[in-house]
Amino acid sequence: MANAIKKISVQRGYDVTRYLLNAFGGAGGQHACLVADSLGMTKVLVHPLSGLLSAYGIGLARVTEARQRGLETELSEDGKPEVETALADLSADVRAALAAQGVPEAGVTLIPRLHLRYAGTDTALPVVWEGDVQAARAAFETAHEAEFGFTAPDARLVIEIRRDRRAGRRSFGRSRTPCRF
Repeated sequence: MANAIKKISVQRGYDVTRYLLNAFGGAGGQHACLVADSLGMTKVLVHPLSGLLSAYGIGLARVTEARQRGLETELSEDGKPEVETALADLSADVRAALAAQGVPEAGVTLIPRLHLRYAGTDTALPVVWEGDVQAARAAFETAHEAEFGFTAPDARLVIEIRRDRRAGRRSFGRSRTPCRF
């Protein structure tokens, strides 16, 4: 646990010795002092309801489902109906999976993505699909330039994978008010 905390914090430029450790979860209090010692921390916060906070957080967490399907076709206006049909099929699969987990349709957000690459290359980059070929190309070229430092505006783009991801919150069957501590 300490190594994971240290790795993430140090990568972000934080000096963990200047913070306190917030313990949560059913066994958080049992491990907190040893973890804090190994991180060089001198203070630990253990909330009286720390075991509940973990379960409460899980209850509030967004549920996500993703589906993807391989596709090797050129990104063009002519290929748009095939992409839309495929995304509709994936979307139906994802909706069914979320509904089975108790996520109401009203709380679902759709994020369709295409994985695009230049023809003749092997590295595909994900871009959000909004139904516009030119917008997808522009998003790909922005991502490609950020990743590789160049673009090839005249090159053909190939759709390698189509992906649909949805996220939503579970319905608990009644209105819930947030806990106040």
